[in-house]
Amino acid sequence: MLIVDSQVHIWKSGTPVIIHRQIPQYTKDDLLKEMAAGGVDATVLCPPSWDPNASAISIEAAAAHPDKFCVLGGFDPKDPAVRVEKPEENDENKEAKLNGKDWYRPKMTQ
Repeated sequence: MLIVDSQVHIWKSGTPVIIHRQIPQYTKDDLLKEMAAGGVDATVLCPPSWDPNASAISIEAAAAHPDKFCVLGGFDPKDPAVRVEKPEENDENKEAKLNGKDWYRPKMTQ
């Protein structure tokens, strides 16, 4: 069975909010060691608010280890540099693209 942790933070600066580890940094290498020890196959990196470079750090980690990490991120849909190509509304099997990269549209279930 594939085990994926769906919300993990890595950072190199800033002060984590109190519910997180109170350490100055937690890197992709730290996370990879703990994943191996805990039997976790992959994680969704969620850049934390306390490190202004967290998005870049997470993207770098995912680029270096695409089989282990993906990044949950946000974008401004009004930014002219952002290009979203939506699939046909009635085609649930198509993927949307964000700046030419595939991303998945969540299915809403009742």
